[in-house]
Amino acid sequence: MKAKNISNAPAERLVQVFKELYSEYEKNLRNMFNDSRTELSISPQQVAEALHRYGLNEYASQVYILFGGMYAGCAYNIKNVIQDVKGWVAAYRMADELNVDVSEIEPQKALEYYKTQKS
Repeated sequence: MKAKNISNAPAERLVQVFKELYSEYEKNLRNMFNDSRTELSISPQQVAEALHRYGLNEYASQVYILFGGMYAGCAYNIKNVIQDVKGWVAAYRMADELNVDVSEIEPQKALEYYKTQKS
């Protein structure tokens, strides 16, 4: 069976699948920001099963690659990923506070600034 383009999938059902797959990992995702040893994984069977429940079998490969890529990107470089995310959060916060475009903010400098403000 040829896979269809995921961007054409029924949004409501696809959102339900993502919520279902994500809910199993929410606790671990939250914990990974505090403990880099937290492990995340998702199996092809879990993805296929969730999509099957919503009649979206033809999107299984794309969804697995999407989730697998996200988890692999985090798992193999967790400390840098966490710092990157925190840096960008700080950059957007600073850009909002200064009423400037985020492209004018260096994420790691913004993160350091807010860390010193907490001390």
